Amino acid sequence: MITLGEIAAKAGVSITTVSNVLHGNTKKVSKATTEKVTALLKEGNYVPRMGWIASPNSRIIGVVINIDKHYEYTFTGSFFYGQIIGSLEKRIRNAGRFMMLYSSDKLDEIYRMAASWNVDGLVAISFSHKNYLRLKSLIAKPVVAVDLIHIEGSEYYNVGLNDEGASWEMTTHLIAKGRKGIVFLSNSDWGIDLQRKLGWQRALSEAGHPQGRHEIIGTLRKDRMQKYEALLSDSDIGSAWYFSADSFAIEALGFLASKNISVPGHIAVAGFDDEPYSEMSCPPLTTTRQDVPRKGSVAFELLLELMAGKTPAANDVRLPVALVDRQSV
Repeated sequence: MITLGEIAAKAGVSITTVSNVLHGNTKKVSKATTEKVTALLKEGNYVPRMGWIASPNSRIIGVVINIDKHYEYTFTGSFFYGQIIGSLEKRIRNAGRFMMLYSSDKLDEIYRMAASWNVDGLVAISFSHKNYLRLKSLIAKPVVAVDLIHIEGSEYYNVGLNDEGASWEMTTHLIAKGRKGIVFLSNSDWGIDLQRKLGWQRALSEAGHPQGRHEIIGTLRKDRMQKYEALLSDSDIGSAWYFSADSFAIEALGFLASKNISVPGHIAVAGFDDEPYSEMSCPPLTTTRQDVPRKGSVAFELLLELMAGKTPAANDVRLPVALVDRQSV
């Protein structure tokens, strides 16, 4: 990344002059010099450091989230993101450090923001391996990923799950319960959702079931209600709706109840995550339990090792999951 000194040298002016232009203090700077320095700043993609954390050891831990979808309200309303941010904040604070958080569905914004932070380390959530490496090169500090996807090679540190295997286990469980017409419903067809879809497909294939139906259910509630309505008209008695996240499964339970559809008598419903409300839904939801706070805690532990110059025992930590069989199946 280009420095103020390099820009000053190219422009033939002092660093003070470049700094004045950068911060809009141009009363004593000629128009020609201002334009020349401004052009060089833009050409060099200069990112200013945040002065209040400019010391070599800032004690700041950055957390960046690559949001892959739009939320009706805010992404922190998501069980997963709310839990993992809370876990990271607590661990970081207890270690005597401070957390800076930024999320966006635009990678360039994340790169620019992260490059402007003087952090001691970074936790990157929901990144592809390629984008993780790009982020790591920009800050030149240790970076640990959570739920890294599209992994190629071994140059990374990640905390995740065996999402494909967990989804295979749930689908196999549904088949063993005599369910046919097992539909997989997710918010997207990439990343973690894709891994869970692949597990569902593998279980169907191994059991000799026909190719299953996959539905993208949408980010807006009104769109999802329409999707459930259409799906209900095509769902025979004994079928199952398997959701990639509990929040949607619980929503679907409410929809089916409003239509006087028996669960699990007519349709079985299953989810993934074991959110707190899963046990309180009606009927209680069959799901896959993951320990989301543990993901944040382990990610920070790996980051502390890397910041201390140590090499962690494993670069890819896969935390255990458990199938929780309740009354919705």
